Amino acid sequence: MKTSDRYWIWLADADVNVNSKAALVEAFGTAENIFSAEPGALRGVDGVLGKDADLLEKRDLSAADRIIKSCEAKKIRILTIDDPDYPSRLKNIYAPPYVLYVKGNLPSIDNEPILAVVGTRNATSYGKRMSKDIAYQFVKCGGMIASGLTAGIEECAAEAALSAGGTVIAYLGTSVEKACGDLAKRVAERGALISEYAPGTVTQKIFFRHRNRIGSGISAGVCAVEAPRKSGTALFVSEALEQGKQVFAVPGNADSEMSEGTLRFIKEGAMMITGGSEIAAELLPDFPEKLDPGHRETFRDAKKVFDNKKSGCYIEEMDIDCSGLSDIQKKILLSVSKGNSTVEELIRDTGIPAPSLLSQLTLLEIKKRIRNDREKGIVLSDK
Repeated sequence: MKTSDRYWIWLADADVNVNSKAALVEAFGTAENIFSAEPGALRGVDGVLGKDADLLEKRDLSAADRIIKSCEAKKIRILTIDDPDYPSRLKNIYAPPYVLYVKGNLPSIDNEPILAVVGTRNATSYGKRMSKDIAYQFVKCGGMIASGLTAGIEECAAEAALSAGGTVIAYLGTSVEKACGDLAKRVAERGALISEYAPGTVTQKIFFRHRNRIGSGISAGVCAVEAPRKSGTALFVSEALEQGKQVFAVPGNADSEMSEGTLRFIKEGAMMITGGSEIAAELLPDFPEKLDPGHRETFRDAKKVFDNKKSGCYIEEMDIDCSGLSDIQKKILLSVSKGNSTVEELIRDTGIPAPSLLSQLTLLEIKKRIRNDREKGIVLSDK
């Protein structure tokens, strides 16, 4: 660890307006210079709030030292903005994070075709399938995936990228040690979890908006899969456009509320795509030695199983035992396996009327083929 790291951590962790920080860095060049400035010098910088100057004038490094100790104990890498490994892509965005906390192995971001796959948490079965297909295919073409790991579109993209043997970089709206669960663990093993928030930081709702600039910043392109008109995805796309990133969008049904946002992106100039290889082809000129758009296999192609012995039907995404089930129950089980986890999604995907669906769900639960998970909704039983 460099001596200067303490000062960058001190500045990043200070409860000071982002514009005040930016003005001070522009004036003094480094956090260490800010820390060592003559008394009263901080107040003389245009754009610096008086209360912010007063707080920084206390020159208290105790919080920074605690953060360093915590990172050492938790094996979290500290990457400051003056580190040679800090991505140039991030340095060029508005309000770049002065410190990145990293869990796992961060690839050389500036040299990689990284695609941020974004979309609604309340994804439909169509959105989840497309997210998986696009991420899987893009990885097979030689790319990497950036994901916020939130439920829905982003979680599906990360899962599919890992299934393709690829690397995922997860940009978080929490500190990295709070990213728990199997998916976060696998991402850290095969890629990296990154955050601008130090261990122990209390998560705030606004953090999930702030992370957008980082997710877009590390990416070569952004793909919006499914989103309503007003959503966090729209904010992400806006951030990407401000950064000059190429935006791709997946078309959806014209009368679907969940496709209003992506259809609007297309109308406003986003490139309409239906597969990851199309994105790879567009990014190929910038990464000729990394990308091969010729790979067409999708997540569904890789996971489709034809099982003659059990049910005689196509089962996507996992091999399910359909023995002893009626045709309608097989249809529901298949829909659940595709990621439909609410009654509304199952009705939309299967076309089964609500009364019949509810009674069949009860029977499937009695047979221990499905269960109601408090967080995930209706899922396959892990009996």
